Amino acid sequence: GNLVSRVSSGAALRASGALGLGSLTGVLYSTPSWISDYGQGDPRSFAAAAQLEQTAGIFTLELAGHYQRNEDLVGAATFTLGFGRLTIAGEERYQFDTDAAGVFGPEGIVAESVGNFFWESSNRRWTFWGEYSHNDSRRDDEVGDDGVRRDGEHLVGLAMKAPSLRAGGWRPQLTWRHAVGDLSGQVIAGTSGTIAPDLTLSFGMPVFYGKPGSYYRGIAETRVIDDDDTLTGQEADLLEISGQDVLSVTFGLSISFSF
Repeated sequence: GNLVSRVSSGAALRASGALGLGSLTGVLYSTPSWISDYGQGDPRSFAAAAQLEQTAGIFTLELAGHYQRNEDLVGAATFTLGFGRLTIAGEERYQFDTDAAGVFGPEGIVAESVGNFFWESSNRRWTFWGEYSHNDSRRDDEVGDDGVRRDGEHLVGLAMKAPSLRAGGWRPQLTWRHAVGDLSGQVIAGTSGTIAPDLTLSFGMPVFYGKPGSYYRGIAETRVIDDDDTLTGQEADLLEISGQDVLSVTFGLSISFSF
């Protein structure tokens, strides 16, 4: 929902003021690529966006829109609810595609959705996250081999941190990601802790499941084929391995200090 992410590569004029229970912000910006393509005085070299934010107690709502003459109109809506230690948030992003006559068609609206929650105990010993996302642009136009027509890409995920096992902050962590459409996913179990002043060691064990070529096993579809349509011995070995279940262990070492 960051509709003005390209501002970092250009220049922008921003204005904000109080409105109702929140604020209204407007942004006008341009990028070097637009100026190079259309010229400094051309309206196509600029884009405009606005965001309305309203907060009432535990509820916050944000509405945003973005317009650039050569692009589809884009809008976004975000809400946040806070109940003590629990935070629930949702975000919806719409892209309105028009035909040559400037009219919205029946398939001209593409939506992306994200919903999540975050909870942490009062002593911060237990932490839980959860998220669901849906990308309507990933829908299938035809019924698949399994007789099912996908209505988009549905992804879910859960994560948690448990209390520390011992001194040094060794907190067990578990992350699960799952693609609903092809029943593939990833589970990562690991921990991290301090092994010396300002020195942290992390390690985890990711396990992937699902059919080769699925969302989380897509590497199995990657192959290099010669011009004569034959595989070298090394490429054949890679394909054979990629079609099997894979188990791996990762390690990371980080150091941080203040001065």
